[in-house]
Amino acid sequence: DTLAGWVGFKYFKGPTERPPFSLVTACVDCIKLKEDLINSSEDIKLCGFVSWAGKTSLEITILIDQIDPSRGKYKSLAEAVFVMVARSLEDGSAAVVNKFDALTDEEKKFNERGENNKLLRREKKDQSLFKVAPTAEERHIIHDMFLETLNPTKSTFHSRVKPENTV
Repeated sequence: DTLAGWVGFKYFKGPTERPPFSLVTACVDCIKLKEDLINSSEDIKLCGFVSWAGKTSLEITILIDQIDPSRGKYKSLAEAVFVMVARSLEDGSAAVVNKFDALTDEEKKFNERGENNKLLRREKKDQSLFKVAPTAEERHIIHDMFLETLNPTKSTFHSRVKPENTV
């Protein structure tokens, strides 16, 4: 999160710096762990970059690599995607971020992924339980799960039978 904030700050403070601002972590969009084990005796390499920019938000990708001593090359351990939003220090409103111009094929690939991520986040928000009630099928599934926790020998909600490893 700190590296994502620093990368976003350096990007925002570029040649088209805006009035005083702050960057806030809106979400950790995903963390993909690619290896089972980090070798504690080897250094890790952190790489962070702006992978997409909207009007007031940035997507920052962080890559974590570590040298593989047997091959003498770096291997990818993890990738994380952070969404940072810019806020004006003057009134707390949204602050406009610098435009992102994808020039290389790699930048274009990340930018396209960022655009898709934005659409997925918007779709998930629109389907949230805060906005949309569960479907009839989802209600039946929830009700069946609830019925499985009732003690069939007692007619009460206070005596529950819970599956192993559940609360």
